[in-house]
Amino acid sequence: PTTTTTLPPARIFPDEVTCNTEFAGFPCNALIDSDGQTRWNAAEGGVGAVVEFEFNPPIRLSEIAFDNVTDAAPFTRNARVKWLKITTDDRPGATWVELLDVSTSQRVEFETVATSTVRMEITASYPGQAYEGLNPFEELALADVDFSGYLAEVPDTVPDGAAVGRDPADGLSVISVIDPDRRG
Repeated sequence: PTTTTTLPPARIFPDEVTCNTEFAGFPCNALIDSDGQTRWNAAEGGVGAVVEFEFNPPIRLSEIAFDNVTDAAPFTRNARVKWLKITTDDRPGATWVELLDVSTSQRVEFETVATSTVRMEITASYPGQAYEGLNPFEELALADVDFSGYLAEVPDTVPDGAAVGRDPADGLSVISVIDPDRRG
């Protein structure tokens, strides 16, 4: 008898990220490096900044997580994302997302069928504020953007004993797990 198991969404790493604005020492690729100590900075409070994430092969998204800077001084002094307009190459129109002004991760359900490009435009930001006598910065800071979902061409159910995974070091892969008791 064959049984199937529904796999939970997995973290998916973009192949590339590009931004129309960034500062030396605060590059666009900090958004996908999974390092909470690095961050991307955008000019003019980030309003009008565009970030594009590319995926190859296409993915089926289920969630996007936005991580602000967690350290109190840079979180407070830098502008933070308030409103985003998100578009993909597999959905008509745009989705508008409002983020809270908090330093914790914010998860947004966002479903696609088979997208290769996720484009985010910042349309409004929370302004930076003075912190312990230090003036605010004009630029916006964002630490990470994380994606969860599946490969578009791989079903979310597979036979027992198999798993689908991704290793950011070598890209997407399908990993079969063999149960030693089934070898006969």
